[in-house]
Amino acid sequence: MKNPLLTSLCILLLTLVSSLRAQTTYPGNGNSGFESAVGLGGAVGLGSLTLSNDGTTIFGTITKGPSNFNDCLVIYIDSTPGGYASTANFADGNDGLRKAISGFDGGITNRSTLTFAAGFLPDYAIALGPTAASFGGLWQVTEGSGNSLNYISDVFLSPLTNNSATYTFSFPISSIGLTPESGATFRLFATYISGSGYRSDEAIAGNLTGTQGWNPFTNTTFSSYTLNLVATATALSTSNIDITVPTSLGHTYSLESSTTLAGWSPVGTASAGTGFPITLTTGTLPALPTTFVRATVSPTPSPTP
Repeated sequence: MKNPLLTSLCILLLTLVSSLRAQTTYPGNGNSGFESAVGLGGAVGLGSLTLSNDGTTIFGTITKGPSNFNDCLVIYIDSTPGGYASTANFADGNDGLRKAISGFDGGITNRSTLTFAAGFLPDYAIALGPTAASFGGLWQVTEGSGNSLNYISDVFLSPLTNNSATYTFSFPISSIGLTPESGATFRLFATYISGSGYRSDEAIAGNLTGTQGWNPFTNTTFSSYTLNLVATATALSTSNIDITVPTSLGHTYSLESSTTLAGWSPVGTASAGTGFPITLTTGTLPALPTTFVRATVSPTPSPTP
């Protein structure tokens, strides 16, 4: 004889609350140092960056400001332990994008060292130069001279023109040292700079101070982005459901149920994140026509000031 609860229970595997933030838009800092015509406005400072992901791949969209995208946008990423407090010892001048990441013209004295904000130690950098380099790529950053930056992959920048309204790029989550579908959070900051390391005052996903040119700059704020978190569910008996979720430290995970997708109520016991998958079990579920179960996480990750 069929159990009415098992035959009628509908489990809705909703992504955790953090994944509702899966598409995030970061505005430019409002500056226009590299404007292509007086009074036109900055390509980056008056633009924006939008990130989204499908659990395994991160997708980026640059919405350009009024000026043409003639130079390079470098997006620094802090996603793993370690990293660098500044670009002071980056001296890879083997091509324009490497110079942009290093803030260095490849010579002896021309350098625009960027000191990163406290709590932000980049491990990777994405450099986008649609016309300055006709390419966009991902590197693991490291100190040293020519070819010291560790090239990882093409990020499929498109289009390779300077006047498109938007530009897209993408890269695998695993390429920045993170586990796909893990709900992990990484930090980011982007600076607009020439292929000779001459830095502008334009930025996205944070801000910086300094005098435009080959001069020292200080990163003052940065942002964060949280990946999708995917859960799996197993019906163990006629009265409870197990949902296994990847977790991150510093967050608490719990289950909620609803019969209408509104008015969610806690079920089971909340558990602290361990950095590894954990299994959450509901309490006794009502034998109603349809019961929805979702996993939630608190606090919801937010951009770092």
